[in-house]
Amino acid sequence: MEVCCLIRSHNATCLLCPAASIRNSHSKNRIASVIDSISQHATVCGLANDSLETLIDVLATSPCYLDQSSVGSIVKILFPRRKVSENVVVKVVGSLGQGQSKPSLATQALLLRWLVMVYDFLESYDVLSQLYGVLFNLLDMITLRGHLCHILSSLTRRKHVKPFRIQALYVLLLAHKQSLGNEQPLLGLLQVYKDYYPDVIVGEITTARAGVFSHPNIEWMQKLLLIQESNADDYSGPSDTRSSFRIVRKIGGRAMKRQKTNHIAIPEVHTFRSIEASVTLEDVEDVSDFVKKLDKLELPNQLVAVLEDPLLRKLISLKPSDGANLRINNWLAACLSGELDSPSVSDLRSADRTEQFLSRVLEYTRSARRLLPAVEDFLKNYLRAWDGNSHTSTLLGLLCFLPIREFEELHRKFFTLVDCQLNGRDETSTIKLVAFYTELIRQWAITYGNQAQEIEFSEEESLALRNTLSHVGQICLVGLANFPGSNLIADAILCFYEGTCATPWENGLFRIVLPPDQVVYYFVFSGDVMTLSRICGILSKYKRGFELSLRQAQSGHPNGAGEYPRDYVNHFNGFLMDICNLVWRNRAFKWGGSDSKQDQNALGCTLANNVALSLQRAVDEREESLLTLFSLSHSAVLAQFSAECFRMLENANDSEMRGIRHAGPVTQKSLQLLATNGGLKITYSDFRVAVLRALGKKGLGGIWDFMHSTMISLIQLTSGADSSRAASLG
Repeated sequence: MEVCCLIRSHNATCLLCPAASIRNSHSKNRIASVIDSISQHATVCGLANDSLETLIDVLATSPCYLDQSSVGSIVKILFPRRKVSENVVVKVVGSLGQGQSKPSLATQALLLRWLVMVYDFLESYDVLSQLYGVLFNLLDMITLRGHLCHILSSLTRRKHVKPFRIQALYVLLLAHKQSLGNEQPLLGLLQVYKDYYPDVIVGEITTARAGVFSHPNIEWMQKLLLIQESNADDYSGPSDTRSSFRIVRKIGGRAMKRQKTNHIAIPEVHTFRSIEASVTLEDVEDVSDFVKKLDKLELPNQLVAVLEDPLLRKLISLKPSDGANLRINNWLAACLSGELDSPSVSDLRSADRTEQFLSRVLEYTRSARRLLPAVEDFLKNYLRAWDGNSHTSTLLGLLCFLPIREFEELHRKFFTLVDCQLNGRDETSTIKLVAFYTELIRQWAITYGNQAQEIEFSEEESLALRNTLSHVGQICLVGLANFPGSNLIADAILCFYEGTCATPWENGLFRIVLPPDQVVYYFVFSGDVMTLSRICGILSKYKRGFELSLRQAQSGHPNGAGEYPRDYVNHFNGFLMDICNLVWRNRAFKWGGSDSKQDQNALGCTLANNVALSLQRAVDEREESLLTLFSLSHSAVLAQFSAECFRMLENANDSEMRGIRHAGPVTQKSLQLLATNGGLKITYSDFRVAVLRALGKKGLGGIWDFMHSTMISLIQLTSGADSSRAASLG
């Protein structure tokens, strides 16, 4: 259907050529019908570059016999399907000017306006930059001047700013003042020139009003965005000024000088007193240009522009400098102490200003991956009067970059102040608090994980990290107690402990800190199979961490921190044994001890004797077994998966059976009886392995990982099965 639309659109486009070049070759109704046909396609699918070129040729025909309303209708539907090619740009610029071979001034103005609207969608700016002189020389055409200034202001780089052009702008401004014309576009362009050479353009110039170079038609722009997003596989959209490799100037009062507005004025990137041989950020055109000039690039005068300019941020990240960091820190210290020293201000405008500024600081901090001392001092003072509501996400985002130091200091200056406002207040606040600590640990792992190979960390730092993890464990415990049954709280806590599993335990700074017993068993008995799988996955990763520590200690690894205390490891093994007893060994709630060979480290899920007896009585009344109540075949969260797995095994071997099917929960005895009666022949061990594999395929791999890393018999069984399967394939 789309191909048919393209063909019809192309045919309709071709029909306009004779209508434009031959007088009265088609009636007005016929032309209107053709334009409508093109519009139906263009407003949905956009126009390919060849169609755009054809239509530009039609409009640039001289003489053109299309009436002005038809010309305007055509320009309105010039929606490019892809990036606008250089050929199209050259045709538009080539149609501008005076002479018999040029279209009417009204048509030229429409085409130039269209070029302004698609400026962010150009395939390349090289040709347009080469045509800079052509465009500048057209500034004496009043009908085109506004849009010409708009394009030139975006296109201008330092190489374009010449003395004769500055003089020409002054002459045009003087002529405008005498004729009382609209001088705003010229003022905007002159301001761009002054930004590049403030020492050449001396004296004060009238500031252009804000928005003088705003987009001519926002609604048209939004429609174009939708067309390109829906039709172009390689769509990248207009270049975002926050991620661009070019310095973009803002035209208007706020960019020119500090005013009493709702914003904190952040200077723009300027390199003053540069000479012809200087290589500045203002000269960078694209990413390739940035890479070529990286070694020669000079830092601008106002380094604090890094808060808003992504290109400067990249430069400082790639060419770090203590002096640059000090300058940025000093500016922030003055600004934060002078304008954001109290969160108690109720003025909404002030709160909005604070949020916007802190967001900029957070963006820079994420880029630099370090918290500047000025920001840390501000947070320390700000949190004392913080209400727990204002700027929560931004403040917590900044706190994630706190460096590791003595836990008592972190707790006194930061953690306590945050915990008091968020811990237990409501479900959402608790989730935010746990998420904050999750991100904090992640940032510490990123920051210190590699450094530990080079720097010997002190025991105090390692202790601070362990104390922080223990502190969060208590917060998690309180969260589960205050909001029982909350899936969101459970997910946040599991995300935290999954994050701790990703820390680099091999470097000695990061040590395993077990969750509180209540947290572990809460998730084991949560009644949700995904939660069970996730806690099993966490514990299996902890097990690998303990094994890594043991290997490092035995091999004398230089970065190792030694073995964990035997009692600590035994307690962890108690978690493993309890879950194995529940799910695999059919020995639920068995306690271990020195006299128990099977359950030596088992904790009995820390159930008190009276509770275990009450459970036993309840199970006896239902004529069931407490020992098997949480096994693969009987557990409320696993029984359905076991039944489905066994049914699939029966279906796969239906030809070998005599219509005999298993009727109830699978046990070792029931399988023996089933095989005797002519049903599926499978051992109980093979069945359970099949269930674990099926759980893994359903995204519940944590249970498989746990059992496979814990049960020696299962490891031997699966390795033997894999070997035999490989042999049969060979």
